[in-house]
Amino acid sequence: MRILVTGISSSLAVCVCKLAKEKSHYVIGTTRRPIDAGKPDFVDKLIYLDLLNEVSFRNLTDDDLDAVIHIAGLSYGSVSDLMKATGLGTYYLLRRVEELNARAFVHVSGISAFGIINGGTVNSETRVSYQTPYGVAKWAAETYLAENNGSVKRVSVRSPAIVGSVTAPHFLGQLVRKLINQESKVLLKHPRFLFNNLIHEQDLALYLLWLADNTPDRYCCVPVGASEAIPLVDVVSFLVNVTRYRGVVEWVASSEEPFSIDLSEAQHLGFKPSSVLETLERWAFSIDPADLRFK
Repeated sequence: MRILVTGISSSLAVCVCKLAKEKSHYVIGTTRRPIDAGKPDFVDKLIYLDLLNEVSFRNLTDDDLDAVIHIAGLSYGSVSDLMKATGLGTYYLLRRVEELNARAFVHVSGISAFGIINGGTVNSETRVSYQTPYGVAKWAAETYLAENNGSVKRVSVRSPAIVGSVTAPHFLGQLVRKLINQESKVLLKHPRFLFNNLIHEQDLALYLLWLADNTPDRYCCVPVGASEAIPLVDVVSFLVNVTRYRGVVEWVASSEEPFSIDLSEAQHLGFKPSSVLETLERWAFSIDPADLRFK
């Protein structure tokens, strides 16, 4: 396949590109950074594309694309920039690749598109509620894809916390940074909650590539995560051991209710999740190779 992967500066996009190259696909990457230094070896072609610059979409000229895996977007910034880049940027990209007769469009969204969730289990039917500007922008992107009547098959994947080669600033990433920095105390909630709100970047990358070749006929947005949920206290204990944290972990009461992720629809659409424990163990190798003493 000829695959366009947006935002190749992200860890997930790099993982997608490398796996695609291993499968002998032709990979076109996009970046908003200067490309004078040349293209990285995990793409066959590099294109400048800035989601905040509508004119830059004209740089996409390949008219024989099989699929687009859209990962680029802003995770922070002003409300207008978030909506323009993450929301409208998706719309402009879809319109452009339609002109180029692409076959499939796989969009990386996020659990944040659900908005504020107070307990229970989320699935593709969970109603969107009040949320942050980032979540609104992700939801807007999904809406543009859902309402499009063009020839390109489309699907959105709502991802939870992504773990892997880069420790991102999500809940688990923030926790690991506190543990590594040996903060004197960390405060946490819901120790007995069965947690599956994470995914390893390689699992997500493999699924995105699978969807690129097996895109559903009708648009849908599916949440993904890890299987075989375990109590959050066990997740934290694992990370405490890996980082050799010597401070205090204090569990405090909360009026908010956590939520888990229903993987059934994604599994019906070909998703093969790793367990929470498997995901944590693979992540640990990226946190600090010197701290791999699992008992």
